[in-house]
Amino acid sequence: MQTSRIKILHFFVGFCLSASLVATLLIVASKSSPTYQLQEYHLIAISLKAICVAILEELAFRHYLYKILRNFFKQYHSVIIGSLIFALLHLGNSNVTSIAILSHFVGGLVYSVAYIRTNNLSLPIGLHFGWNVMQQLFSVPMSGLPQNGPIAITLKKNELMLGGGYGIEGGLYSIFLRIAMIALIGLIFKKRAQE
Repeated sequence: MQTSRIKILHFFVGFCLSASLVATLLIVASKSSPTYQLQEYHLIAISLKAICVAILEELAFRHYLYKILRNFFKQYHSVIIGSLIFALLHLGNSNVTSIAILSHFVGGLVYSVAYIRTNNLSLPIGLHFGWNVMQQLFSVPMSGLPQNGPIAITLKKNELMLGGGYGIEGGLYSIFLRIAMIALIGLIFKKRAQE
């Protein structure tokens, strides 16, 4: 029972940390007031899509791939290789840039550090879910894919910092946010022994 509560807490902390950072960036970087088209089913659909992607990607990359890599490499190398594979799988996305690939690599590091620090997937799933759901809610492109969420904003024209058609993951701000997340995870969560 205690373990379930801790996992729920980790998920909630991850979601709040990631979602608040992304929402703040989007609000600060918007050039006009948001417009709202709140529909209950839309919020449910966006949330289900975002949580499914977060769970599947974290299972694939931070759980299975990481464990396979650990059979051959040290922890540090396993994290780097896994994060690199995670980033390179985004090469086929529309409007992808070298900054976007670097951002996804740092994102892979964020989720890996979260997994290693807690020794479970709840924190990285919460972080990943918060990151993705905010982009969908605010109707900004996510990894090159247009989004149609209940809140519509228009970001300032600054492709280097905000990623242009790829979305915020293609800009330098996303890298800064993800580095801040690594630092916060390091401060909040004590390192746990690995299996």
